[in-house]
Amino acid sequence: MSFNSGFIPIPNWFINKTKDLTLTNREFKVYFFIGIEIFRFPETRETLSKELSCRYLELPTKIKYTHIAEILRKLSSLNLIKIKKSYTTGKGSIITLVSPDDDCESYIENKLYNLLLQYFSEYNLNNYYSIIPQFFIPDTPYRVDFVIKNQKNQKIICIIECDGHEFHEKTKEQARKDKKRDRDITKKGYTILHFTGSEIVNNTDSCVFEIIDFIKRGNKK
Repeated sequence: MSFNSGFIPIPNWFINKTKDLTLTNREFKVYFFIGIEIFRFPETRETLSKELSCRYLELPTKIKYTHIAEILRKLSSLNLIKIKKSYTTGKGSIITLVSPDDDCESYIENKLYNLLLQYFSEYNLNNYYSIIPQFFIPDTPYRVDFVIKNQKNQKIICIIECDGHEFHEKTKEQARKDKKRDRDITKKGYTILHFTGSEIVNNTDSCVFEIIDFIKRGNKK
């Protein structure tokens, strides 16, 4: 459920956010190039952020850097990007793409979510199960990446976590918190399926089929 700019996968939500907006060709060109730069590498796909300068954007877009600064302010006012001044290198600003508020939080979550929706539709699973992103587990302080729910009784079939390296196992303290979080959730009787960012980026279909297989096996019990 995404299109390609050469070999670079661009998620549908990135373009869909501009459909009801009035952007000039130059404004869309800058927005699209920012997307290419962010989705080019796994580390920026996961955070949706990259440090870019107006001078850097000037060459590929062929738009004068003073005009690019104006365009960036326009894109920010339309809630397409967020801009934070870089105080570390002084080369430019940290530009972050704004993903759908009610959807996923990172590139790998969007990639898995889009393909899940596609296969749920193809296998007629969407008539029986719901995929809910960014779900708070009842009676806990924890929000998970996705849950699969039975539409008939609203029970949670499984929890899906996308483990991007930016946030998971980054430090011993974070690893300890993540493992405690998993224990607390499983004590409530839920099953958690973890997928690494590399698995999702390199073999999304395999991840989706593993989830579907789990749902079908659980339905036979």
